[in-house]
Amino acid sequence: MIVIDRFAPDMAEVFTRTDDRSASVVTFQPCGCRGGIPWFCFRTQHASEVLAEIELRKQGFCAWVPMVSKPWKNRQNTIRPLFLRYGFIQLDVDHDLWRRVFATRGVEWLFCTPLQRPIPVRDSEMTDLLSQAAINGVIYPEEQPIRPVRRGWRPVWDLTDDEREAWVHGLFGRQAA
Repeated sequence: MIVIDRFAPDMAEVFTRTDDRSASVVTFQPCGCRGGIPWFCFRTQHASEVLAEIELRKQGFCAWVPMVSKPWKNRQNTIRPLFLRYGFIQLDVDHDLWRRVFATRGVEWLFCTPLQRPIPVRDSEMTDLLSQAAINGVIYPEEQPIRPVRRGWRPVWDLTDDEREAWVHGLFGRQAA
């Protein structure tokens, strides 16, 4: 049996370093990301977020399931998906064989139009979300700067699971079921 540790320090992730005179910023970018390609949201099967991400990466897609570090009742922090049953994938719908996503283990569906074309996530939302992730792709709320990803006045990681699902659906002008 092969065990893949998604948070291992040797995992091949790509980092962008921007140096200007005032400060140096390291931005997390999931493995295999390409600039200028839109992000899309997919829904996973129950408790299959990491499986879906790994399977999509095996197929050559750039996929990311945002994870958050949360305290667990008098124990160490645990790392769990920020959005239960949701992840993000970068696709070029004109050139990629994106319909393979529907047949991927762990993936239920992509957010699509009635004509079965994927709906992109707003660039500003993805940029804000990626900027909150640490080098390993995990969001650590206790270490966040002043500007967290917000829904209303509360940071996304402070919302309940149902409120986070509504936030994801809100990206596409939908209401959560």
